[in-house]
Amino acid sequence: MGSVRALKSYNVRMIRKYSTYLGGIWLLAAVLAAQGAQGPKVRILFPEHRKQRVAAQYMFRQPDGSYLQAGASGGSIIGSLTIPRPTDRPTDRLKARVWTPGCEIKAFDVPLADADIELQFVCDPEKTVPFRGRVVGPLASATIAAQYWGRCLSGWNEERENRQCLFPIFVATAKVEADGSFEMDLPDFKADPIFSSDSSAMFKFLLRIGDGGWRLMQLEGPKNPSVAVASSYPEDVIFVPMK
Repeated sequence: MGSVRALKSYNVRMIRKYSTYLGGIWLLAAVLAAQGAQGPKVRILFPEHRKQRVAAQYMFRQPDGSYLQAGASGGSIIGSLTIPRPTDRPTDRLKARVWTPGCEIKAFDVPLADADIELQFVCDPEKTVPFRGRVVGPLASATIAAQYWGRCLSGWNEERENRQCLFPIFVATAKVEADGSFEMDLPDFKADPIFSSDSSAMFKFLLRIGDGGWRLMQLEGPKNPSVAVASSYPEDVIFVPMK
């Protein structure tokens, strides 16, 4: 009887052992399959290998000449930004607009192959426009940020769409003083040859108090919460919380 129990215990241990082994193989196979499914990568290389904020808007073209819906990618990177290439359908061309604070926007229009592609971002100093505003309300340890929004396909091809695309990073941030005033330098996108043709381009402003979340602000008076991109701005723009 004892030998039977010992045999059963041995069998259980062996089943567990080989189940773990086979599970590891299946997991490894799944990881390798997922890596293979990622396909070729498109990487934007920046001249300085340091932490910086970067944003990209992009479109992939299909072999029939149509474009997939525009996308955006960005955040804090070191040295390079990877633009995710679709894996569920073939694409043969990439159009992208890439920006990092302090540099002019760069446009890329490149054919795609079945290998990784690396594109060099050359930084030409960008022009900026001073912006001064004031926030109404309690403002203990407040920060205000501006985010760019523009028409997704403007200036890229003959197609047009009214949907707005954002840059997934803030283009400028500033500390809000105790009296509600703040100052920041906004990118002069109105003078940019790539963005200047978009008459719908705007900056949306968000406020964060302390370590809280970001809250959308709006101009005092007008219902439109946004500030149109311009080559100059009024001296004292008043903001209130979005209702």
